[in-house]
This record gives sequence, C-alpha cells and structure tokens, in this order.
Amino acid sequence: NSEIKLLQEMLAKNKTIYPEGIVSGYYGKMTVRAVQRFQCAYNIVCGGSPRATGYGVFGPKTRKVFDSIYGL
Repeated sequence: NSEIKLLQEMLAKNKTIYPEGIVSGYYGKMTVRAVQRFQCAYNIVCGGSPRATGYGVFGPKTRKVFDSIYGL
C-alpha cells in the first residue's frame, strides 16, 4: 500500500521512532511499534489497547500531528 509506504518512509527519518526503517507497505508489528513510539513522543497516547485508546493505530489524532510535523 503506497500510503503505508509513505508513513514508513516518514517515520524512518527518526531512528528513535522507527529504528528498523523498513519500508514494505505492510502495516505489521514494526510499523505498529513505530506508530506507538510516535504517539508517545508527541503526547498523543502512550498506552492502552488499539480499541480503547487508539494506541498503535494511525487514526485522525495521530494523522493530524503527523501531517503537521512532516508537512503533509
């Protein structure tokens, strides 16, 4: 998926957030962990489950912060 590849490319710019830096287009465990690190780093959410808090989900709150940081 090209949107996931773009997400991975942007996250990979920060080795603290996405140290693996793998751009595959697959939203797997490494991408989820990178999104979780991003969410914690930018005080979006830092725990809980994807269903209850959105932790690890690239939803509207995370996208808004992501877009403002990466100018998308």
